[in-house]
Amino acid sequence: MADVFLSYAREDEARVGALVRLLEAQRLSVFWDRQIPPGRTWRESIGRALADARCVVVAWSAHSIASDFVAEEADDARRRGVPVPVLIDPVLPPLGFRSVQAADLHDLGSADPPANSAALVDAVRAVLRQQPPPQSQSQPQPPPQPLPRPQAPALPRQQPAASGFAVPPAGSSSAAGSSGRPARTRRIGLAAAMIAAIA
Repeated sequence: MADVFLSYAREDEARVGALVRLLEAQRLSVFWDRQIPPGRTWRESIGRALADARCVVVAWSAHSIASDFVAEEADDARRRGVPVPVLIDPVLPPLGFRSVQAADLHDLGSADPPANSAALVDAVRAVLRQQPPPQSQSQPQPPPQPLPRPQAPALPRQQPAASGFAVPPAGSSSAAGSSGRPARTRRIGLAAAMIAAIA
């Protein structure tokens, strides 16, 4: 996409070429209809370039003030607020285009650079500052972030199985009788009592 779209009459091509060189020397890219690529129609290329341009320089001359194409392009630029008119002949722009001050470049092609070329470049740069370039569609996009992996639910901790050889705590009812003595001691005592009774 060019910075500047140049609108002019075909009869002024030689002088407009000097204007193109002037702008390109200031590192400004310029579209004019000599750059239509093969396989594209004139109307398609002009329409796309005009819509994409951030600034439209309109070269008013004795020929262009009578051109319907130049008037349409100038009207589009005026509606978008991006026109920079220049006078390459001592003429008045058509009605409806006289409210914007035009840069006087009557000596375009005969003087290098023209007397008011600095004012023209300043005006173009001022319009460009107000029209920031659109974001390119071809800019690399950041890679998609991986989705977080689902966390497995936490399983309850299993208690260790009780050993069959665990020693019960002292005083436990499962290992002693109501007297608190081990079961074997009770049996020995019972046997002694029976022997004493028989005797």
